[in-house]
Amino acid sequence: MEIKKDRLRDNYDLAIISVPEDLMFFTNGENSLFHMLFKKNKYGLRKLKIEKGTTGRNIKKLLKIPAILSLDNEKT
Repeated sequence: MEIKKDRLRDNYDLAIISVPEDLMFFTNGENSLFHMLFKKNKYGLRKLKIEKGTTGRNIKKLLKIPAILSLDNEKT
């Protein structure tokens, strides 16, 4: 019996890899998306790494990241 590698993976739509303090500065507007994608953090890695999911269909969720991460995004 042969098991495919894809069956052993978890299904996910999007993976965001970042240090919590960098995400905090991103959500409060101190760091722009350009800054987060191209600058490096104190560990020598990119501040925000984005990997598409196993299906790759929900990559449009990237546009909604700042609104999702911000807890005080109330419109008055």
